[in-house]
Amino acid sequence: LGDFDRTLCSTKTGASPLHGRGHSLDADLAGVAASHPSVHVVTRNSHVEDIRAFLTREGVPRGVRVHNVGRGVSKGRVIREIIDAFEKEKERGDSGSGGDCDCGLAIADCGGDRGGDCGERRYVF
Repeated sequence: LGDFDRTLCSTKTGASPLHGRGHSLDADLAGVAASHPSVHVVTRNSHVEDIRAFLTREGVPRGVRVHNVGRGVSKGRVIREIIDAFEKEKERGDSGSGGDCDCGLAIADCGGDRGGDCGERRYVF
């Protein structure tokens, strides 16, 4: 799970990664994304198709799911819903989206949206 603007990519304030100056991808985070079967980007950036195209161009697998979170919706809530869905899949024995990995990583920038109503659950990865 990761944020896009100012975290995975050098874009700011919802800019398209395909337009403007040459935007860059964080090499370390891109490596993590490329090495895992289930990757979700949770962002307020509305350029979802451009983000997918940019990630593909930069070598990140096409299976990355990009979730656009509108104003008034907590990114933390969306992240929690993704984690809950993953946990339900694991309970059913469906490892299709997570492979053999029973682990996760959530990455966010230093902005004000740090999870909001994500709760106080602690995960050890």
